[in-house]
Amino acid sequence: MHIWIKKIVEHFRRVTNSGAFVPEIDGLRFVAIASVIAFHLYGQLVRYYGVHLSSVPTTLLHNGDRGVRLFFVISGFVLARPFAAHWLQASAAVDLKRYFGRRLTRLEPPYILNLVICAALMIALNHVALAAVVLHLLASLLYLHTAVYGMMSTINPVAWSLEIEVQFYLLMPLLALVFAIRSVWIRRCALLLAMLLIELIQIRWFHTARSHGTVAYYLQFFLAGLFLADLHLLRKSNGKSWWWDAISLAGWPLVFALADPVSQLVLPFLMLALYWAAFHGPITNRLVSLPLVTIIGGMCYTIYLFHFLLIAFATRILGHARPPLVVTFVSLALIATVCPLYFLLIERPCMDRDWPRKLLVFFRGSRKEAPAPAYGVLEPEAPQRVIVS
Repeated sequence: MHIWIKKIVEHFRRVTNSGAFVPEIDGLRFVAIASVIAFHLYGQLVRYYGVHLSSVPTTLLHNGDRGVRLFFVISGFVLARPFAAHWLQASAAVDLKRYFGRRLTRLEPPYILNLVICAALMIALNHVALAAVVLHLLASLLYLHTAVYGMMSTINPVAWSLEIEVQFYLLMPLLALVFAIRSVWIRRCALLLAMLLIELIQIRWFHTARSHGTVAYYLQFFLAGLFLADLHLLRKSNGKSWWWDAISLAGWPLVFALADPVSQLVLPFLMLALYWAAFHGPITNRLVSLPLVTIIGGMCYTIYLFHFLLIAFATRILGHARPPLVVTFVSLALIATVCPLYFLLIERPCMDRDWPRKLLVFFRGSRKEAPAPAYGVLEPEAPQRVIVS
């Protein structure tokens, strides 16, 4: 890899708490965000431009929203790892104060600013009354819009899944107690059984918009992430097999082709197998570890926050008479321009766990004491302000 490519990769690469970078995870994030973008972009083209593809691509694109469930599995894996490492590898216990504080400092600033931008655009461009925006904005800021109004956020519709993520963050320390089970097989069987029982309960009783907006309706996907963390931490080797590539080749189309309600039962287990294949299939592993793939996957939070807004903005500025390919190109160009800038300026700095302290020091500054005057000669000297970034 050329040196300048390495510099670009490092400049855009996400900052992790531990400093360890797992390229496969960002590669899987790429798959998730790409499918969500395809879902919303195709929906926009169908609604405003009369685009209708044949049945197979229509089905695959229509189910692109399953990328959100792919994100849920990743969240389960990432958040479970430190808890699992404590119970299974005798590492340090997770500091819950730091755990919850990290969720706030890492995720809240990009989220809050995004909602404020969306609300401001609603008022300025759509001429929505301020009074009609404020309450919905407040509910969205508190991750309660679905619970209060029984529907997606009117400020940023994609925020519904972030409300579910927050519910999972609160549950994670409790769910992590499953790793206290010493027996590997009992622990893993308990996770698999819990996933299956939750699915059966959902099919029987979860039929309202409010219930679909809770972590209970998607808990099996987060548990699949916990199971994957268990497997990953205790794996005996990093050996790869072509069989896992075969599973990837057959399995990924199924993620977006399976019909409901079968998908609700099958997808968590299928995604678990496909994520394991990303680590152990030689071709799959190479694809999800490509630098460009991991860079885009690494900024998926920013892309997720803004992609729907940018697609809608492209439709607004182009009107409804443009060719669908033009709308697609402009939408993707906006996403490729705005999101990297927001990531570099807003999200990536928040990945540094010490950014609140550094920001405080930056604004306050610190006074550097003047050196003692030589030979007792007193000379007035202006205090120096040292800026620490």
